[in-house]
Amino acid sequence: MNDLLHRPQTQFLTGMRGYAALGVILVHCTGAFKGHYEYVDNLLNFGKYGVVAFFVLSAFSLSISMHHSPPNTKRNLAHYFNRRFWRIFPLYAIICAIVWAIINNSGSIFTPSGDDTSSWTDLFMHLSFLNAFDNQYANSIIGVEWTIQLEMLAYAFLPILYYATKKHSWKMGLFITIALFAVGKQESLSELILPEGQTFYNHDWSLWKYFFAFYIGTLAFNRIVATPAPVLPKKQSTLIAYGLIIFLPIYATFFPSSENLIVTLWVIGLTYALLGVKKGPRTILENKLILHIGKISFSVYLLHMPLYYVTMPALEAHLHPVPAFIVFLTIVLATSTLTYKVIEETFMGVGEALFRASQKRQPLTTD
Repeated sequence: MNDLLHRPQTQFLTGMRGYAALGVILVHCTGAFKGHYEYVDNLLNFGKYGVVAFFVLSAFSLSISMHHSPPNTKRNLAHYFNRRFWRIFPLYAIICAIVWAIINNSGSIFTPSGDDTSSWTDLFMHLSFLNAFDNQYANSIIGVEWTIQLEMLAYAFLPILYYATKKHSWKMGLFITIALFAVGKQESLSELILPEGQTFYNHDWSLWKYFFAFYIGTLAFNRIVATPAPVLPKKQSTLIAYGLIIFLPIYATFFPSSENLIVTLWVIGLTYALLGVKKGPRTILENKLILHIGKISFSVYLLHMPLYYVTMPALEAHLHPVPAFIVFLTIVLATSTLTYKVIEETFMGVGEALFRASQKRQPLTTD
């Protein structure tokens, strides 16, 4: 599957990110729609699994990047960490600082625990990523940031996983995935290695619980690349892709006690199926709107909760919940587009320029 190495062949990954971002918005920002119908609540709450989808897609996408520039030298490894830092930290730091300042000065936004103040220690723990090791600060400013420090921690392990999974067959890899998932569900093990006196979120917001998702993302890439041709014919791949796309909302509606493992395997299954087709089900994931949302999904993820608290009360005071949510979503997408252009792209360029200057060599091939 050498076509996997070309960006047009993997655009649907960006589309998946777009739907994952929308799912997270649905679970956080649709309170007015909940409490009326059980199955509607189930579907909206299923959006929380967009987080684990992000983890799998992140590992898979970064494996593509590492395939182009293997982290097998100091320079390549430095380049990998340089890109990860400049891709994540600037926007995260800016939004944390702005929301922290608004919490302490305006009264229009509160901490996730309901406080109208946030300490300097809290901000420091966020900006230093030390909150990855002290979860009382893991999610105490924006309301969704626990995943950011978790991903930054996971990035340290991804080069290791990339090489380790090269040797794993599908059977061994799926066995290890399920084993990691099972171990990650054991809260008692987390209690042995995490600080005492903190909430159960020590476990729920730990890399321990989600490591299996990063593992299977790298495994899937290496197994797919190692396969010289699609296992299934185009017609069967198309039917499987459509089946999986239809399956997920039905499953989300009628099985509210879903597990992260189901969504993880679904992402991998759909990825494998879509690599065997050119059009058809791809259009659902590769239309311009969803690709754009996927492109700006990091901004969307960080901004949707602060914007919800700032704009939604006024919108719901004057509009029916449906148009109010549509206006809110438009504001989120417009603001995220701006921050992507002004902050994300700018700092990614700055980071690349600084790396080139420090190395004084030709730039590496980038993802």
